[in-house]
Amino acid sequence: MGGEQGRSCSKFFPSAYPFSLGVASGDPLPDSVVLWTRLAPSPLNGGGMPQVNVPVRWQVALDENMRKVVLRGVALATRLDRSQARWNILAQQVLMAELDHKVGPGEIFWNDSWDGYPLARNRVLSHIASRQISNPVVITGDWHSTFVNDLKLDFKASNSPTVATEFVTPSITSNGDANVYGPYYGPKIPENPHIKFFDGDRRGYFRVNLNYERWQTDLRIVTTVSRPDAPVYTFASFVVENGHPGAKLD
Repeated sequence: MGGEQGRSCSKFFPSAYPFSLGVASGDPLPDSVVLWTRLAPSPLNGGGMPQVNVPVRWQVALDENMRKVVLRGVALATRLDRSQARWNILAQQVLMAELDHKVGPGEIFWNDSWDGYPLARNRVLSHIASRQISNPVVITGDWHSTFVNDLKLDFKASNSPTVATEFVTPSITSNGDANVYGPYYGPKIPENPHIKFFDGDRRGYFRVNLNYERWQTDLRIVTTVSRPDAPVYTFASFVVENGHPGAKLD
């Protein structure tokens, strides 16, 4: 908030939650879809997105305070099955694949993810399968770890077909150079055979090389996050072939 020169400005704190549906960031494109999660304060009491096409206002600014806006417009958030793209990217915030946290008999799930809303997840994946959406790839963040997952209609059935691929981006700086989630999630991975790769303690980012026939994700890792000039190397690469959901180690 601004003010006259020489006058102090106090911060504004809303008395109630200011967003009815939440805020998403990113570039709306005709060949990608952003799935908003954690949208409404009371999602079980009438919150969430309506079942209609939604106009989304967007802006591009030169500063993080969004004051120097250089481009703005409105994009219509239409249904995924209208896409004509060969590769369809779904960007969203939390782990979509099922993750059983219990080692041994029984199951334990973390509910602040898609595991807390399995029917909603099944609607998304069933829609992708029934409409034969071309090459769906889910890009996920906010998990502070790296996962490569096969997304299935039934995660408990070994013969359930893979309908999409999920890449969960690595942590950038979480917990510095110390261990984050490797010791925690590591023992649980064998309980979840649809998880094809996991690393919980290395920092970095994904780099994607894409053409008509294949999608390649390179897991780029830095040796340390304590120095801006730290070396970067490719730890592993994964390939999704056109028409064949599911990633394979390259």
